[in-house]
Amino acid sequence: MLNPTVGCGYRSLRILWWLGFLVVAGGWIFRCLSRDPDNFAKMRADLKPEWFDPWLYTIDLLLPVVSLNHSQLWVPPGPAKWFALGFTLVGWVLALCLRGVGRLFKRDDR
Repeated sequence: MLNPTVGCGYRSLRILWWLGFLVVAGGWIFRCLSRDPDNFAKMRADLKPEWFDPWLYTIDLLLPVVSLNHSQLWVPPGPAKWFALGFTLVGWVLALCLRGVGRLFKRDDR
């Protein structure tokens, strides 16, 4: 799992390529799913459906520590729920590969 993501700790910027690909893929998926108004439930009555931004929603799901509050405003009750769960899990896996596990395999240059 580490070699494709961070190159066993030597290429940690490779995560940016993964994040870029996932933002494009998620933005496209959530944009297609947002065409049906039943796929996303708004959590406040004053929200308009045109305020939903699929790219911002994807970024909010992929960043595990930072919250942009877009994913709390729009909750997917239908099939988009599984995509949202998948993007959240992938975001956590990438964060763990970058910070925690990647350091274990770094070469000690002494």
